[in-house]
Amino acid sequence: MIKTTLTVLLSIFLILSFLTVFAAQDKEKLEHPVIKPMPGANLIERSSRHESYFTLTVRVLEGGMRVSKDVSGEYWRLRYEMLDSSGVKIKTVSRGEIIGNYISAALEKGGREHTKGSNSLVFSVPRKDGGTTWTKLIIASADYTLEIIDEKPLVPVLSFGAEELKKALDAEGRIAVYGINFAVDSDRLQLGAEKVLSEFVRLMTLYPDLEIEIQGHTDNTGAAQHNLDLSSKRAETVKKFIVLFGINSSRLSSKGYGMTNPVESNDTEEGRAKNRRVELVKIK
Repeated sequence: MIKTTLTVLLSIFLILSFLTVFAAQDKEKLEHPVIKPMPGANLIERSSRHESYFTLTVRVLEGGMRVSKDVSGEYWRLRYEMLDSSGVKIKTVSRGEIIGNYISAALEKGGREHTKGSNSLVFSVPRKDGGTTWTKLIIASADYTLEIIDEKPLVPVLSFGAEELKKALDAEGRIAVYGINFAVDSDRLQLGAEKVLSEFVRLMTLYPDLEIEIQGHTDNTGAAQHNLDLSSKRAETVKKFIVLFGINSSRLSSKGYGMTNPVESNDTEEGRAKNRRVELVKIK
């Protein structure tokens, strides 16, 4: 009888141990691999989630003004509460301390602080794969929430054909294209741009159900409004080129974003060159 009881107790212990390990692994899987919680912060799993794809709107500072920016990719919403060793909520950790810790951690990883409020923060951290991890921090009392997006790097295209363009659009939803060069401060195409644009025409011809938005982007050289107007004209030029070859204009839209959506720092010539680009975004 005693032996049977010991066997049952041992079995229960093993099951509980297994469940504890399993729960710990599940919790670890739910949390972000890079953006970690504050010391003493405990994940509230029922209020947290992880999705393979989501679009998050963040506020960033561009040209001295706060503007909204949509970032998309793998998504985490992680809610934490500050607890002491006995499981009691810690209310002595200030909002400023939490914000300051995340700013320091981001800067240490080569990241950047974008906007900061009394109980909020937006920062980004570059990743080794060329993408960017965006984080929105919101603090409420002894709890705080991290919304995180692992934004994939844009796919640069120099000499892709129509088929490769389609594969990239299907996989990523958008693609950055380099090689469509314009005259300085102008929407006039330079010699050589037709090689890339002819593949755009092939793309729209081979895939008659495809609808795209053509986006124009600039670096931060010059006034913001001027760059916005210039990028709009350049995107429209690309659209007109494609329509000239018989593509229905209803399948195409064009929009300029000026310098509001940089993919690299404008502090270097290399970064500015990457920010001067045309993007194709799949609508349908």
